[in-house]
Formats: sequence, C-alpha cells, structure tokens
Amino acid sequence: MKLYFLALLLFFASQCFAQVENKTYYDKNGRFPKSTDSIYYIQIIGPDSASNLFNVQQFYKNGHPKLIGKSTSLKSKVFEGNVIEYYNNAKRKSITNYKDGGKSGSYYEYFPSGKLYIHKEYTPKKNLSDSLNFTVQNVNDTTGVATVVDGNGIYNIYDENFSHITESGPIKNGKRNGEWRGAYKERGITFIEAYADGELISGEAIFMGQRSSYKKRFILPVFPGGDVAFGRFLGTHMRYPMIDLQNKVQGRVLLTFIIEKDGKVTNLEVLNSLSPTTDKEAIKILTASSPWVNAVEFGFPAKVQYTMPIDFSMVTE
Repeated sequence: MKLYFLALLLFFASQCFAQVENKTYYDKNGRFPKSTDSIYYIQIIGPDSASNLFNVQQFYKNGHPKLIGKSTSLKSKVFEGNVIEYYNNAKRKSITNYKDGGKSGSYYEYFPSGKLYIHKEYTPKKNLSDSLNFTVQNVNDTTGVATVVDGNGIYNIYDENFSHITESGPIKNGKRNGEWRGAYKERGITFIEAYADGELISGEAIFMGQRSSYKKRFILPVFPGGDVAFGRFLGTHMRYPMIDLQNKVQGRVLLTFIIEKDGKVTNLEVLNSLSPTTDKEAIKILTASSPWVNAVEFGFPAKVQYTMPIDFSMVTE
C-alpha cells in the first residue's frame, strides 16, 4: 500500500505543466504531519495552463481525490470558481462556488451515499463577522425525502459522520425561524433556541445539570484589553533573536494553541516555522501572556483551539 501511495504521488506530481508548484502534506486534523505514518492527504498547488489561476488538488492516502479546485495564489488557498470536495469513499461531498476567496452563489452538500443533502445560496459577506450570508433553499433526509423546499420546511443538521441529528428546527424564506432544539451528546449539552429571520433571539442550555441563558451561541476568546493591548504586550516583551537579525530573517510564525476554560494558554505548537529561534521566541511570548478572557459557548465557559500569526519584521528608516 505504501509503494502504491508513493507511485500515485509521483504520478500526480508529474502532471504539473511547470516546474513551480507548492506541495504540502497534512494529517487528519489539517496540520503538518509529525511522521509519514500520520499523513492523511497531500495537497498540490500548481499553474493552470489555461488561465492565470492555480490548480489545487488534494488526494487521500488511498489515492482518491479529496478536493479539486482553483486558487488565485500559489502559496495558499484563495479559491475562485467551483471547488469540489470528496469523501474518502470517492463519493462527492460538496460543490462550492467561490468569488475572491469567499463563498458565493450555489452550494451543494451530499450524504456519504452520494444523495443530495442540502442546497444553500451564498451572498458576499459584508464583513468578516457576518455569519448570515446564506439562505437554505432545499434539504433532504437520508432517504431522499425533502424536508425543506424553496426555503421553507424543517432543517435537520447532522453530526459530521451523519450518524444522528444534532439540531433541528423550522426554516422560513431560507432562514431559521421559531424554536430550534438540539443536543450534542459527545459534549453533554442540550439546548432550545428562538430565532427570527435568521437571528438568534434567545437560548437556554443545560450542561452537567446546570442551566444557562444566552443571546449569542459562541463568543471568541480575547486577550485582556483586546487587540490593542495585545499589540502593546508584543511590543514590550518580544525580542528579535540576534542571529535572525544578522541573517535578515523576517516573516511569520504561525502558532496553534489551546485557550482553556480559565483563559490559560496551553499546548502551543508551531504550524508554520520561520526559524528555530523565532519559533522559540514566539512560543515564549504566548506562554508568558496573561490569561485570556475565555471563550463562551451556549452560555458556558469553553475550551477552544486558537491559531495566531506572530510577525517578525525589521523596520528600516
């Protein structure tokens, strides 16, 4: 199997029309693998001979396609046009249309069986925090029976394995309306929420016998004092490693870490390395930071994974 996978990688790499390409390996969590055994899929971004875009191809370890699309960037995924994703069984998972890197127009998602699950229509986001930039047009259950037609009906949302329904409620004119109920069994949370024209009006949740009320389902963690205070903290505490100054090394270290329920930063890892010394400095800075204001989900303190870039730049007069 390993020899077969290697042969497939060599074949797909040989299909690029130019020598310039960006090839990256990922584990199941979308991170850089720590060993060859943890490789889950490979991503290849290379020039498209028919346009000024770049072909994006992802393949599972068994050789089946994971994603096929086009990007405006060679180094990262800034999708443009249709992007098709696939399940590991080679069945189509979704078709998404992108414009300028954001979802736009029709979106189709499928059950692992290949049957159509949902059809949404996206409009461009007005700002990064805008989460209501789509309407639900049609939804089917696992047997193919329609539960939402032309934006009206009952929308059942499944877990990622489609083994059970996690939340359900009415859709009117493509948006949530009325009472929604849900249960995330693996996290022990049950909830009831009220919506009007897609907006959450109120929610009540039960977790480990405790009740909470909320008007926003999820609140992101934040450094005490916000982004401005975090910028001051970096400016005060960060030291540019001398060896990197001498070698004129500058760029970005990308870190991932856990913000615990009490706001403490733990489990720091480097996703994108700049140099061993800048990586070490970036980790040291985050480790020394004050506890953050924790995330809140369903009205309860939440533990979340966070990703943050730390820039090292030599400013010249």
